[in-house]
Amino acid sequence: MADAATAAALFLGSGTAALLALLALFAVWLRAPTSGCLSSNLGLGLLNSTRKPSRSTLCTSLVACATFVIVAAGAHRQVEWSDDPGTGGFSLIAEAEIPLHQDLNSVDGRFELGLTSASSNFGEASTVSSAEPLSQVVGPSTGLDTARFFPFRVLPGDDVSCLNLYLPQTPRVLGAPAEFIQRGGQTFRQTLPLTPDERANPWRLLQRDLGPGIVPAIGDFNSAQWILHKRLGDDIPIAEGLAVRLVGLLDGSLFQSELLIAEDRFAAHFPEREGYGYFLVETEPPATVATALEKGLAAYGLDATLSTERLRGFRAVENTYLATFQTLGLLGLLLGTLGLGILILRNVLERSGELAALSACGFRRARLGAMLLYEHGFLLLAGEGIGSVAALIAVAPRLFDPTPLPWASLSISLGLVFAAGLLACAAASHSALRRPLLAALKAEG
Repeated sequence: MADAATAAALFLGSGTAALLALLALFAVWLRAPTSGCLSSNLGLGLLNSTRKPSRSTLCTSLVACATFVIVAAGAHRQVEWSDDPGTGGFSLIAEAEIPLHQDLNSVDGRFELGLTSASSNFGEASTVSSAEPLSQVVGPSTGLDTARFFPFRVLPGDDVSCLNLYLPQTPRVLGAPAEFIQRGGQTFRQTLPLTPDERANPWRLLQRDLGPGIVPAIGDFNSAQWILHKRLGDDIPIAEGLAVRLVGLLDGSLFQSELLIAEDRFAAHFPEREGYGYFLVETEPPATVATALEKGLAAYGLDATLSTERLRGFRAVENTYLATFQTLGLLGLLLGTLGLGILILRNVLERSGELAALSACGFRRARLGAMLLYEHGFLLLAGEGIGSVAALIAVAPRLFDPTPLPWASLSISLGLVFAAGLLACAAASHSALRRPLLAALKAEG
């Protein structure tokens, strides 16, 4: 199986080849004998676009190449949407500076931590008995009574996500509890060959026996590919005499900053790392639970973040890189549009005698302007169409991705550029048609 970089290069090459092929077909069409309805402005405009095939092809090529860059880069921009699979169904992430040893899912565990009141007075734990019902101990207003916590052991290390500006040396490792593995969830981009049980729940890959000194691990595809420069099946050393092997890669998940191994393997190799410092929480409403946790566990340095906010932070960095390429594409498209305006002005000046003759025969200047607008608007539209089709071929895998494409932003960008191009066409045509026609007729004669 080709890796992601090779596959991306192959699709980009296919899109580029399609771009060149479509431009070649357009050039051939311009040189082929054509006929149009000379009684309509549209027919006259399309027919006149074939008068200078080389010049028309050059103009269309500039617009098509710039459109190709804009659409290809913009198609990979991440957008926010409901039921994002990257969250895995978890609405909240909590991280503590001091590991917790109590069970947040039990009444006794919350009582020991002081989470005993629906009000902000979390420190009054001594006034409440652990034997009381949970709804009376915690109170329904905090949401903690219905929250489900999944605690992870933490081996400190480098952040391996795009948020880290430095090259990570040793990644942070989380020990995933058996309940989390049994629960499943998240979308996998790649996995090693699966057994029937693992196919039903790929997280069971973490329970494979790979021999001494090797522990199966799961990470995020983007972090492994672009930050760690590792592929599926590669080994990553995390301690002396111990390495993790990537047996599965997630697709745009919450775990872009770390690698995950099974908790029992974690405890066997790192027995000194007791307690839990990372939590995933299933709860509604998450904002209320986050506030309750941060107030009640401030002594542990606990920080709670909405899972959607964490994903938004990861995607903001990716979108920033893509926006750079989109800006370059827009600059190229604007230059192409400017070139189109100059081309129109030159064409009109060269055909001033013809336009003067048409005016003398009864063609109004408004109709001549419309004819020129149709002619060069067609070249602009053809360039955007060819570039967009070729770009969609280049990003074909993205079309089958479960995350939606930013069709709205792409359509708005191309629509604004097309409108700017038509405005440039109208300005150039108006400027050229304002010239005295009598002088043009004399020069033609």
